[in-house]
Formats: sequence, C-alpha cells, structure tokens
Amino acid sequence: MHNNCKNIELSDRDWNCIILRPGRLLCLKCLNGGGYLPFMEKEELMRKLDAIKADPQVHIKLETSFDEMGARTTKF
Repeated sequence: MHNNCKNIELSDRDWNCIILRPGRLLCLKCLNGGGYLPFMEKEELMRKLDAIKADPQVHIKLETSFDEMGARTTKF
C-alpha cells in the first residue's frame, strides 16, 4: 500500500500490532506494576507487555465486540 500514516505503511500496521480488548489494556498497567491477574496466562498478557516494552512504537489494535459499522457481534 502507498498510503502512509505518520511514515508507517498501513500494511505494516496490520501485521506488526498487538491485539487487545480495551479492558485488558488497563490490566497491562496493573501487571506492569507487579500485580497478578488470574487470566494473564490464558490471554498471554505478560508476552504482550514484554512486546510493548521491547518496541514502544508497536501498534496496539483494540478489539471489541462491535464490528466496523457499530453492530454487535458474537465475538465475546
């Protein structure tokens, strides 16, 4: 793709990203402070936190239970 967003190709943003639910983004803050979350292994939160620490410029894609039109999905 030739469309650029802040000098990053849009195609790069699609594959070089970490996908999180919005609430789990807040859980990363707690985890970073030393907290323990019962679901952190299942959702690989520590791996995602380490990836963000390793590359602070990585894109974070928020995943919701709504599609791009705003309609509810059965994702969660």
